[in-house]
Amino acid sequence: MLSRFERKLWMPMNATGRSTERLPVTFYSTEKALNEYSDGDKVIRKAALAKNLANLLEESTSYSPREAVEDGYDGEEIGKMALAKNLASLVQESCDVHEQKSTPRTRMEVKRLLEVRIKKKVKEQFRDGKFQDLMMKVIADPNTLRDAYDCIRANSNVDLASDADNLSFESMAEELANGSFDVEANTYTISTRGTKVKKEELVFPKLKLRVVQEAVRIVLEVVYRPHFSKISHGSRSGRGHWSAMKYIRKEIVDPDWWFTLLINKRLDDCILGKLLSSMKDKIEDPSLFGIIRKYV
Repeated sequence: MLSRFERKLWMPMNATGRSTERLPVTFYSTEKALNEYSDGDKVIRKAALAKNLANLLEESTSYSPREAVEDGYDGEEIGKMALAKNLASLVQESCDVHEQKSTPRTRMEVKRLLEVRIKKKVKEQFRDGKFQDLMMKVIADPNTLRDAYDCIRANSNVDLASDADNLSFESMAEELANGSFDVEANTYTISTRGTKVKKEELVFPKLKLRVVQEAVRIVLEVVYRPHFSKISHGSRSGRGHWSAMKYIRKEIVDPDWWFTLLINKRLDDCILGKLLSSMKDKIEDPSLFGIIRKYV
């Protein structure tokens, strides 16, 4: 809270046809507030100004314009009173707006903020028509990996203030930078039921690899988002299979065409090679292509 000075300052008020009067005006100190809040420079000054103007209005112009005229004030003095009132209201409203904005952010707002921080670093790597050194300058950065980790938690029902996983983002960043990050060691396998002939293995990422994948996803979204189709839903922020199904239900009515998808077809080296080759048109970063080839 803002504290008052122990002494009061006196402000002279001139009135037509009468001697100068000095009315008491109490001003507020921001010393305590600045010690309590790290961002007090702008907000606390606004609050103090609002308090001072409101206090001036209350103590020196608390009567109506009719009463002011009866007391001998002319139109100019009454105009000054109205100006003081308007200024006090304006600054107080700005402080009220800030207080409303200081409410806790939702999970989606937190995720957007984290993604923006990463995307800003990606855009800084655009030179000579391509994005360069994304692995070394963006992904292999402890701050980027921590933000990617928090993005994953923001999508889950996890307390964002907790840090139970105890990941070392510094060591992860170092392994990514020197190329020693072991993708295979950061996966686990689940075998499907059936005969040995039909039996398949599903490979899932462990948490460390999941964090790296999320960082890569956010980075690539900056590069390719301007080129995505509006009906593209896979691996995009705020989209997924649910948004794709919603689009199909609302936008595609009584279709007279169909096509077949082989959902169990593996991504072979030929297709992956073509994909990485097309990525080189916009990205110049062998290290990034190397980590993608390892975990695909």
